[in-house]
Amino acid sequence: MKDPKDSTILVVDDEADLRDAIAFDFKRIGYRVLTASSGNEAFGLLEQNKIDVILSDVRMPNGDGIALLDRVKARNVHLPVVMFITGYADISLEEAYAKGADAVFPKPFDRKALFDSVTHALLPFDVRPKRASTRVNIEVPVALKFLKSNVNILSKASNLGCGGFFVVLDDQFPQLEECEFGIDSAFTPVFRISGTGIVRWVRNTSLDPNYPLGCGIEFTSLEQSCLVQMIELINSLKTNSLIPRK
Repeated sequence: MKDPKDSTILVVDDEADLRDAIAFDFKRIGYRVLTASSGNEAFGLLEQNKIDVILSDVRMPNGDGIALLDRVKARNVHLPVVMFITGYADISLEEAYAKGADAVFPKPFDRKALFDSVTHALLPFDVRPKRASTRVNIEVPVALKFLKSNVNILSKASNLGCGGFFVVLDDQFPQLEECEFGIDSAFTPVFRISGTGIVRWVRNTSLDPNYPLGCGIEFTSLEQSCLVQMIELINSLKTNSLIPRK
């Protein structure tokens, strides 16, 4: 992880009290912190400063958080990392992760979880999969064990992202719970990935044939033996999604 003194966080929120409180918490740890009251103001600061992480509200006048995320990823898909802190349902979890957001925190948010996510986001790129801009489909078998509901499922992962994967499901749907997984492909590229994850969202109804039923799972840990292979695989797939929507 980068030393906090070498990292800059941009806090974006039109609520001054909340914006200042978040900024104070990170300054106290040692981070350099900038603040903005709108997406447009934040993007202006981004063009003038080297920023590592953006913590942004979604609903704001003069440029909302979704537009800011799109502009940030169009500029550089690698950095800065963008996380949402929102009290509204302006964007679904699956859409946020698919657009490239690294995390979504509902208001009121868990401060420890926020700090942990920022810490993870500042890990060196040689231990974090890199992002590019082109989506590539891949369908491979996946074995899942959902730990809370104690359900085992054999299915397929229809797409991988740099931080998770989408699993196609028919009639058994998990809760937002932890799981163990194994993804195994005998086709090109040949790979096996195993580890633990957490279900971030579930799609158990859909009227759009382009979006099948299933769930989005974020990686929480990978077996050490497959870490290097995983990074190489994600870089070859060139996906800008944390967790793909399909």
